[in-house]
This record gives sequence, structure tokens and C-alpha cells, in this order.
Amino acid sequence: MATKTQLALAKNMKRHRTRLGLSQARLAEMIGVSIPFIGEIEISRKSPSLETLEKIATALEIEPFELLFDGKTFSKFAGGAMNAALADEIAEFVRTKTLEYIEVVMTKKVDKADH
Repeated sequence: MATKTQLALAKNMKRHRTRLGLSQARLAEMIGVSIPFIGEIEISRKSPSLETLEKIATALEIEPFELLFDGKTFSKFAGGAMNAALADEIAEFVRTKTLEYIEVVMTKKVDKADH
């Protein structure tokens, strides 16, 4: 069963990929993974390594953390002036999501085909 973070990753990756007009094949070529691996990530069946997550984000012209936010959380922080409390809340959220993602990667077999 996919976690909320995996579901957010799948949705955001596909949204940003299509926003740039990239096919799964082109994204796979850009980051050096197989086409099926891209598809598996986009349906929440597989999780990329942290190195691959960074490559995906770079290819999609975004920061890695943007792949891990769900829509509700991201809209909560979008727009408006950022104060210190909000900055702290964002930092804590990103830390938590990163730790959740690391836990998913460490507890699942990472497809060796992603390298």
C-alpha cells in the first residue's frame, strides 16, 4: 500500500513532467533510468533513491521537496508574506516528509534498474 508521500510523489512527478511536455521516455533518458521505472514511480509502485529523486527534480526544474508535498499542504504555504513562524513550520514539514521518504526507501527494495 502506497504512503501519502509516495502518492504525492507520483502525482507531482507526473504533473510537472507533463507541464514541461516530457514523455516518460524522455524523462527516463534525461536521468538515466528505465522507462518502466518512471511509470512505476508515477503509479506509486516504486520509490526512487534520494539520488534519483534529486535527478528527477532537476530534470523537472523544481526542488526535490516539491515532489513530496501533497496539494493541500503546498497550497497552505503558497503565496503571502512568510513570517518566522511559517518558515519554521515549513522547515519542520519538509524535515518530516524527508524522514518519511527515507524510511520508505530504506524499508523497501529499491529497484536496481534505477541506476
